[in-house]
Amino acid sequence: MHSAVAEALDLLAKASTRAQRAARAIGQLTLTMDPGFASRWMLPRVDDFRRLSPDIDLRFDVSFRLRDFERDDVDLAIRFGAGRYAGLVSHRLFANLIVPVCSPRLLESDKPLREPKDLLHHNLVHLEWTGSGLTWPDWRVWMAAAGVAEFDASRSTSFSESSHVIQAAIDGNVVALADLAMIANDLAAGRLVRPFQLGIKLPDEYGYYLVYPESVAEDARVATFRTWILQEAHRDQSVQGPDFA
Repeated sequence: MHSAVAEALDLLAKASTRAQRAARAIGQLTLTMDPGFASRWMLPRVDDFRRLSPDIDLRFDVSFRLRDFERDDVDLAIRFGAGRYAGLVSHRLFANLIVPVCSPRLLESDKPLREPKDLLHHNLVHLEWTGSGLTWPDWRVWMAAAGVAEFDASRSTSFSESSHVIQAAIDGNVVALADLAMIANDLAAGRLVRPFQLGIKLPDEYGYYLVYPESVAEDARVATFRTWILQEAHRDQSVQGPDFA
């Protein structure tokens, strides 16, 4: 009895989603993504897409919640993971290189940053995140790669959201480990600098993916957005160099 009711409610929810999509304006396209990707990568670029494709009404669903294409009124998604999603098409956008960054003001302080061990005299922050079979690199991992043996990991501070890590570095009193793809605009604008070039690259299969149902792969709106975002991602790779690709 209960399973039959649950199945009926599920079918009703899916039918409602299909009706919502059918009632939309023909040019509307809804993209779901997490707040960090939205604020650090998508929003600085979206005006370019809207200029190139004024006939597409691109809308955003910004949430940490994983949306269901059959139940939620969304067309495409940006997801972080290994890119394997049953029944969905996925395109990897770019590699993830985790690098130390800080405000240029910090380089002018009385605590120099000439070599990695100088970081021991600074406040350090990083993202603490585990999911999809991956643990995000922290300062212990970076210090080991840099050959700094005496690092005490308990001295670094962790945040659960990447945007907080990046903002702490911009504010000027810490050195942060950040995803290079998410701070490209901050580096270009001079809000952040890289005191050291060493980065920790995530395994090749992990990254941000553009994801959508196989059934909409030939939709003209989806194809237009797909072409644009893959070109933007490729441009980032070209600017950042071979370690970023």
